Order: sequence, then structure tokens, then C-alpha cells
Amino acid sequence: MTKISIIVPVYNSERYLAKCLDSLVGQTLKDIEIILINDGSTDGSAKIIETYAKKYRNIVVINQKNQGTGVARQAGITASTGEYIGFVDNDDFVDPSMYKKLYNKAKLTDSDVVLCSYYKYQNGEKTPKNINFPKDRDFYPALEAKDMFASYFIWATIQRRSLFDKYNITIPKIATAEDTSHYLQIMASSKKVSFLRENLYYYRENTQSFSKTKNKQALGFFEAMQVTEDFLIDNNFYKDYENIFNHLKLTLMLSFLSYRVSFETRKEFFRQAKTMLQKTPRKHIKKLKPRKQFLLFLIEKGWYTLYIVLADFHKPFKKVSRVVRGKK
Repeated sequence: MTKISIIVPVYNSERYLAKCLDSLVGQTLKDIEIILINDGSTDGSAKIIETYAKKYRNIVVINQKNQGTGVARQAGITASTGEYIGFVDNDDFVDPSMYKKLYNKAKLTDSDVVLCSYYKYQNGEKTPKNINFPKDRDFYPALEAKDMFASYFIWATIQRRSLFDKYNITIPKIATAEDTSHYLQIMASSKKVSFLRENLYYYRENTQSFSKTKNKQALGFFEAMQVTEDFLIDNNFYKDYENIFNHLKLTLMLSFLSYRVSFETRKEFFRQAKTMLQKTPRKHIKKLKPRKQFLLFLIEKGWYTLYIVLADFHKPFKKVSRVVRGKK
């Protein structure tokens, strides 16, 4: 069995794709397969993929019409043969030793998931993003680690392949919050999670990648949350993950509505957010900070204009606050 299958959805990334692929074919762990899903690219990405596939025998190519990140990743998972699966965005790249280190940690601890820290990479400069992993142990039973989930990413990880079949883990089709849904599903399914306190993944900011542009399908957020909730209920995980799921759902909903929804869909998103709130137990709303509770109150009342005014008014002050605190 191949040790790791690395899945890379590709869409119009000719500017960065070669660097991404060079970092994968140059891995010190050789027993890997690299699955490239060409998601209907219209630039030179397909040509780059073809060139690498002819040169490297461990590259598998899947061509499909443009359907988004979730569908592309699901196609890669279905085609994968590895003991573990890794995911890389088509404009990012990784340290040459990343997958060997993650795999060795997984085997040493018999972990279902291994996570590492990463770099934010912009204009040739890297900024370390050190995840708040536990300091006293190298691994945790997943239930003990669930409240430590600091960043809901799936790319700086490897995940045991068999979990996807055993628990029917499904990536939401619409590319909105699909990372979050995937992450919660895989973590809930895991028995043991381990950590590497090394920055091994390079996350490229401010690109035109389909995974990083402002979300034009924001209404897919509600589908992603429903997929996640159904998964937790169907697999009897909901009781253990109810608090973290609802906290994340409400926090992300406010983030989308305030910062990540296009003008054309904002009012409809607000309407669907109100419906979601009506189905959310109040105990989860009461656990949020007062400002977030107030914004949720405005949504519950249907006061769209007031919400937008207050949310937008807050943006410049939040930006200034982050600058003052030394954050970009």
C-alpha cells in the first residue's frame, strides 16, 4: 500500500503550480502518489500537469469539468490508494521533509490525524503561524483534543484513509466552508490526534486561487453546516461535538455575513442565517461574546439594515486594532 496520497485540486493556477508540484515530487518520502484533479482549468495549468505526469510515474491525473474544490477533493479521495491522505492547495507548497515527518509521527503514535504548523507566504516573505498545540504531550485522544482545535484547516495534515470509508466522510460540493466541514468530520472520526511543532506548509496569501478568492457561493455555507450536523448525528458523534460545532457554526456565520459575502447575496444570506438561528439552542448563543450575541439578536429580529450598519461600522476599527496589536 502507498504510504500517502497527496490530493491537489487544480484550477487556473499556472503562475504557482510548478512550484507546488516541485515541492511534492521532491519529497524525501518516496512512497507517495500525487493526485492532480484538473477542475476545468482554462489557462496553462493543464499543460503543466501533463508535463509533470509524463516525467513522474507517481502522478495520477483526473480531468473534470469545473465543479469546485469540494467535488475535486472528493474525486481525489475516491481515486486514492494511500494509507494516509494529504491535501495541498494548488498555489501553496510544502517543505521537502513534510510528509516523511508527518508519516513517521503517525506510525510512531498510531494516530489517525497528524497536524503541523505552517507559514503564511506572501511576496517571498514567510510568517510563521504556530498552532496552539498542547505542550505536555505529543498526541491526544481526539475527544480530549477537540476543544483545542485552533485552525480549521485540512492542508497541513495527514488523515487515515480508512476513516473516509468507515464513517462515510463527505466533502460538501459547494466550495464554501468545505474545509471546516471536512475538518470536523475527520476529527470526530479519529481516535488519536498527534502534533508536529514545525512549520512545514507554506500557505500563499492574496492569490487568485479558487480556494482563496472572496466567496461567490456563500450560501453554500448553510449546506456545509447541514452536511456536518447530519454526519455528527448519523455517526453518534453529536453529543460529544455539539458545543464545538455550534460555536464554530455561529462564529463562521457572522464572519461570512460581515466580511465574506458578496453584495448580491448578502440579504439572502441574512435571511437563511435567521432560519438557522431559530433551530439553534439558545445555550450555544449565550456562550459567545456579548458583541456576537448582539449581532445574532439583530439577525433573529430580522433587522437587516441595522445589522449591516453596525457590522460595517466595526470593520475599520477592527483593522486599526489589529495593526496596533501588531497583526496584519
